Amino acid sequence: MPRSFRAPQGILRTLILAYAARSPVNGSDIARSISKDTDGAWNPSPGSLYYILNELKEDGQLLEMKSEGERRYICTKKGEEEMSRARAVLRDMALRYMDMLHLLAKMLKHEDSERVALAKKTMSAGAQGHERLGRPKNTAV
Repeated sequence: MPRSFRAPQGILRTLILAYAARSPVNGSDIARSISKDTDGAWNPSPGSLYYILNELKEDGQLLEMKSEGERRYICTKKGEEEMSRARAVLRDMALRYMDMLHLLAKMLKHEDSERVALAKKTMSAGAQGHERLGRPKNTAV
């Protein structure tokens, strides 16, 4: 059974903008992508997801469009600007967490320490993704 976790505040908002910047999406698309990208560890509640979608739309960060009888959202220029700002904040937060994880991993196992060091280096370079972080799919960190 996959682990579940509580995501840092603001990350769902930024993820919604990121997915909507790639292509038009609906809430179900976003939920599936998050679950897939976290190997099932995070499944945001529909209430949270649709509440934030509506907030972003009302704030002008997302544009709602109808496609094949369903609502889809795309990121606006304002949304892209907010996403860039939020990514910088989240990146700094992630680097601080990586420092702590590096210390904890050193206390646990040598190979974990190396994996965390690789993750920190990757985060510093601005890359994302499980494989680039040295974490094989379907394994716990």
